[in-house]
Amino acid sequence: MPNVQQATAIVERVAPDLPRFGVAFVVAIALLEGDFSPHHNWGAITAGSSWTGATFEHGDSKWTAAGVVHYTTKFRDYPDEDSAALGLVQLLRSQYRPALDAAINGNWYLASKALYDGGYYTGVKPRAAAIADHYKALSRWLIAQGIHPAIIGAAFGLEAIFWIGLGVLAWRRARR
Repeated sequence: MPNVQQATAIVERVAPDLPRFGVAFVVAIALLEGDFSPHHNWGAITAGSSWTGATFEHGDSKWTAAGVVHYTTKFRDYPDEDSAALGLVQLLRSQYRPALDAAINGNWYLASKALYDGGYYTGVKPRAAAIADHYKALSRWLIAQGIHPAIIGAAFGLEAIFWIGLGVLAWRRARR
């Protein structure tokens, strides 16, 4: 996997119409989903039954009602980094457009939530915690890249209000 600057240049080359926050989102997803070196796969895109290109097997995990399940699955193995980046851009544009649009608009929490709700990831915890974990990882990455910490900070504040309110409601219900 290329470094952040190289990855950004690749995304700008394969998707020149993608706005700055969209580019940042694609790069963040690619880097957060892990490095499959020596394979070319941005975003841990699984092969699926319609994929006719090269594949490789790798372990993964998902949350179920019974807890975390570990399994091995086939992932796409693109011929090069440009193809891998374009594959992720195309996937986000076609199947996860609400997440991409949220990121383009700077709503990083909604982007994480839309990825989860669309089935892009399941995490290794129940829904709310999986989304919170993804959002925190995404936010840390964006802040490290200098991408509008004020917007992210405001979102953290709103998220804190939500969790405090939820805690108060749960506490009141438990006291009954």
